[in-house]
Amino acid sequence: RNSFLAATTDSVPLFRNFISSSDSFRIFFRDTSVKQLLVSYYHRSFPLAAPPFSFDYFPSFDYLSDSTFTIDISKQNSFCFPREGIYHLEKDTASRDGLTLLRFHDDFPEQTHSKQLIESIRYLMTRTEFEELKNNPNPKGAVDKFWLDRGGNPERTRLLIRKYYSRVHFANEHFTSYQEGWRTDRGMIYIIFGAPHLVYRTSKSELWIYGDASSSLSLNFTFIKVINPFSENDFALSRAPVYESNWYRAVDTWREGRVFNDN
Repeated sequence: RNSFLAATTDSVPLFRNFISSSDSFRIFFRDTSVKQLLVSYYHRSFPLAAPPFSFDYFPSFDYLSDSTFTIDISKQNSFCFPREGIYHLEKDTASRDGLTLLRFHDDFPEQTHSKQLIESIRYLMTRTEFEELKNNPNPKGAVDKFWLDRGGNPERTRLLIRKYYSRVHFANEHFTSYQEGWRTDRGMIYIIFGAPHLVYRTSKSELWIYGDASSSLSLNFTFIKVINPFSENDFALSRAPVYESNWYRAVDTWREGRVFNDN
């Protein structure tokens, strides 16, 4: 991916790997003798991150693309990818190395539409509650009622909404890989538990510590870097049954109308 550069039509580098339907951009390749690039397009629905104590099985990524096409980069052409999905640009098919551009909804990394607002509170709901909310003929009213039932009054409800969705926004900005950041393992933990007190990073892992690092009562989450051709920002949580009580305590705090770890 270091051989590619995505830039605006004014040749200003895009310092992000996601684009909107209105973005027009140019692609540069290190080897200027390369005139065309192969684009593999993937339209996928990914499962939500499972709770930290769950060992749900998720199938491996299917690398068979939904479609492929070529783009000509030799004449300073500009491009626009209007459809949502994953666009993986390669010099050839010899390897999966390349540049990935992600097309989420146009308001990304914010959540603005009712469907998005409903999806991102799935962590706080049972499966039955989520299905009822998702199928409600008045989704905006259903979301408002969900939060008002938690908050009890308009002022507290506004606080809960602001805190929760600000964490969703932060997750989208910092933890997005080949899917939206709020749907990832790190996004899930950040949204429910808040910002960790300490973070230790290596080239292959991250350790998030909630509490005093020297205390046996601290809550620690370890994320292992996942190697995939689409992102250098993909980390998987090391799940364990010991997290179950902590998870439900944090979720119940939200459901009782209080922000968990409000710092």
